[in-house]
Amino acid sequence: MPVVTVVCLSAALLIVLGLVFVPIPNPYVAGYLRLAGVLVVVPPLLGLVGAMAALLDRRLDQRDRAAWAVGSAVAGFIGVMAYFVLGTLIFGP
Repeated sequence: MPVVTVVCLSAALLIVLGLVFVPIPNPYVAGYLRLAGVLVVVPPLLGLVGAMAALLDRRLDQRDRAAWAVGSAVAGFIGVMAYFVLGTLIFGP
């Protein structure tokens, strides 16, 4: 099991759950960008970093590397979709 990939996916999950369930202040970060707008981009990036880490992990065989990489990349993008769906279900349209 690639440790870096698991850490990246866990961090992505925590960020998505934090965005949905924790009322964080939403200050301006840079110019017109708000904090939540920046944080919503982080889970796909963590998924891609986890995918690269899985591809470069020499302890796994070829098939396991590909499976972990695809799973990590897909999970990063699904996290953002889950954020929008959960936010809409919890707080309404």
